[in-house]
Amino acid sequence: MKWRGLWGDDVEGVWSDDVEGLWGDDVEGVWSDDVEGLWGDDVEGVGSDDVEGLWGDDVEGIWSDDVEGLWGDDVEGVWSDDVEGLWGDDVEGVWSDDVEGLWGDDVEGVWSDDVEGLWGDDVEGVWSDDVEGLWGDDVEGVWSDDVEGSLDSQCRW
Repeated sequence: MKWRGLWGDDVEGVWSDDVEGLWGDDVEGVWSDDVEGLWGDDVEGVGSDDVEGLWGDDVEGIWSDDVEGLWGDDVEGVWSDDVEGLWGDDVEGVWSDDVEGLWGDDVEGVWSDDVEGLWGDDVEGVWSDDVEGLWGDDVEGVWSDDVEGSLDSQCRW
């Protein structure tokens, strides 16, 4: 293998039953044909049964064809049954054809039954065709029965 940076280039496989660091415990698999930077380009898959770190517990899957930056471009999927961290509890799914920045452009879907964090409680759905910034322009929908946070209660579009 040729390593450059945190993961470097051409990381073919990294896996462990008990990783206690960036991804917490029990990172089951990380693989790529060409990883340049934190994730860099072409992160093919990250999966775990119990991730206790950046994404909290039980991140089930993350994959992408071309990740440039924190998420960068083309984050294909992130999902979990119980994420206790950035997105609170129970973020069910995040996916996009082209994510540029934290969320960036073209966030296709974010949803949860009970998000207790950035978006407060019970954010039912967030989606957009063109998100520029944290949420930025063209947020198509955010809805909830009881949002206790930055969106106030019962925001609907």
